[in-house]
Amino acid sequence: MQPSAEKALVTLPLPTIGALAAIAGDGTSRVDALRAAGHAGGSALAEAFEDRVRRTDQEAAHELTMDEFNTRVAEFFARVGWGRMTMSSLHDLVAAIDLEEAWEPRASGPAGGPSCHMSTGALSAFFGAFAPYAVAALEVECSAAGQPRCRFLLG
Repeated sequence: MQPSAEKALVTLPLPTIGALAAIAGDGTSRVDALRAAGHAGGSALAEAFEDRVRRTDQEAAHELTMDEFNTRVAEFFARVGWGRMTMSSLHDLVAAIDLEEAWEPRASGPAGGPSCHMSTGALSAFFGAFAPYAVAALEVECSAAGQPRCRFLLG
């Protein structure tokens, strides 16, 4: 069964993504545009994840236990090329999402600070699709800036 155009996921070569990320530079409006682009695609990622869970687990994602959900999310993001994801809770108020070998720094190369703008937007929309409230995401560590992983805080 072919996914609808709205659900279709597109794989782009890393140089293409790198070139797109490079236009962000230091300009706030460009960074915001990349985050908005990521956010726009986050709901498609959530739909693809939900479809996969329904096919493999025979249930909806919201019916999974938190541990099962976290495991399926990590498997899904690894499968679509985002890197190795781990999730944890910080004081039951904020979720920490850690990505090792994240796609965005691999595409764009070294940076002076957090630079996973598209991922930030996409993670916000993805996790917001499964929460009863809007979810904000903030990247606080980035492998492009020399840190061992990219870390996003969601709340």
